[in-house]
Amino acid sequence: MSNTAGESGTEVAIAVPHTGSVSMRWAIRLSELQMPPHTIVAKRTAAIDLAREQTVEDALASDPEWVLFMDSDVVPPANVFQQLTRHGQPIVSGLYYMDNPQGTHPAMWRLDEYDAPSIMEKEREGLINVDAVGFGCLLVHREVLDAVDRPWFRWTKGYEDHPWDLTHLGEKPGVSEDFFFCHKAQQAGYDIYVDTTVKCIHEKTCYLSDDGTFMQSQLNPDHMDDDR
Repeated sequence: MSNTAGESGTEVAIAVPHTGSVSMRWAIRLSELQMPPHTIVAKRTAAIDLAREQTVEDALASDPEWVLFMDSDVVPPANVFQQLTRHGQPIVSGLYYMDNPQGTHPAMWRLDEYDAPSIMEKEREGLINVDAVGFGCLLVHREVLDAVDRPWFRWTKGYEDHPWDLTHLGEKPGVSEDFFFCHKAQQAGYDIYVDTTVKCIHEKTCYLSDDGTFMQSQLNPDHMDDDR
């Protein structure tokens, strides 16, 4: 599937791992993206690292200059490509938030004194240098993918050690697939940035409980076992 709306001369592949469905908001935004000639590569698989690896493999077949990673639950602004390329950096993410039992935080991390990616708050509006990002809305130049040895993505959490050690934070050894890529990109000499002015929506599934309060399954996993 391709589209030729927007500027010409720059090829982009949009890499979308997915679980089989997307929201109407996400689908409409995909059609609204102000993009140069581009292809869309979607891959459905249970293993997120394999999904990302395979989407990049398929994306590179069209020989793009850029790959825009766009998760199926992250809705970027329509001009995301123009906003992220204006900095002239090969790895730039938009800003979106994640949730965990302790609350919400930006999907960006900076290494602490233990060489572990630690959650960081938004310092200011603009371009921020970080050590790791999520891949919900991330633009990567082709030269990075050529420079980084494969595999680009691998989920090692709970399976094997990694130079970024999160065990002192109570985490299992190893890292997620996005941290795995960020570490390899840094080892190859690339800096990673977040443009905090490129604000994205991170969609979450909510449930209305029997007492009339809204619940998110990610924050209330025990509720999902309740068959009332």
